[in-house]
Amino acid sequence: METRQDIHTFEKAHNEGIFVITTTPNSKYLFSASKDLSIKMWDIENKALEHTFEKAHEGKTMRKKCELLEFVFALAVNHQSTFLISGAYTEIKIWDITTKTLAHSIPKAHNSRLQGNFL
Repeated sequence: METRQDIHTFEKAHNEGIFVITTTPNSKYLFSASKDLSIKMWDIENKALEHTFEKAHEGKTMRKKCELLEFVFALAVNHQSTFLISGAYTEIKIWDITTKTLAHSIPKAHNSRLQGNFL
């Protein structure tokens, strides 16, 4: 039986539960999205937090007479490792990894929750 060992644990990564993680194809960064409404960008080699996208999908969506926060349920990175794509209940956002800024937002992209990777 093969024994596996942790390489690194990012302690206290988020204030709430993590919904989804992904890495860049070049293995430079790890991204995590949490119930705390943030997306965090981790430098894998240096084992350090590189950037926090606070309130990445801030807002609420009405579903069946119930308000739902726009939690991020899907993350993907393009093959060139230049853009992070995040998906919430109804919204898609494209983040520039180099400048760490929002490049484009597609509000009301869907009528129901996005889930899983979509690249």
